[in-house]
Amino acid sequence: MLDIDKALEYLGLYFEHHDFTQYALDEPFPEIGDMGNDSFKSNALKIKQDARDNGWTLRQVAVQVATPRDPFTGTAMQIADRMEEWVKREATDGFLLFETVPNGLADFVEQAIPILQERGLFRTEYESSTLRGHLGLALPANRHTQFNEDHVKE
Repeated sequence: MLDIDKALEYLGLYFEHHDFTQYALDEPFPEIGDMGNDSFKSNALKIKQDARDNGWTLRQVAVQVATPRDPFTGTAMQIADRMEEWVKREATDGFLLFETVPNGLADFVEQAIPILQERGLFRTEYESSTLRGHLGLALPANRHTQFNEDHVKE
């Protein structure tokens, strides 16, 4: 369902809006030199490197770039494995979760969290019922409940 012309146009964004329609789609990704160094250098370098390493054609590169896959896509076990790998390599100190498919967050909580808990990578209980308590922060004085000595009757 991907329009290859749109994919080529999108790919061109990483290479100073280069027109990739001038190359054969099913030939190896073209040698374009330093193109991309003045725009999205790290992405452009990764795209070129992945194309070389995998022997991808221009079509394959365009499709890959236009339809990226999140590294945390897969079964609950695959996602837990990837998260564990990142934690062990100290590549992260936490994860932000958001739902990209219906019920995705609920599925993650019901299926991946138990795996992570089993591996000791996710807590099984909280120390407190509030974020303040969980973080070990003292309860601040409430200015609305403090007594003013001038108003206290004896």
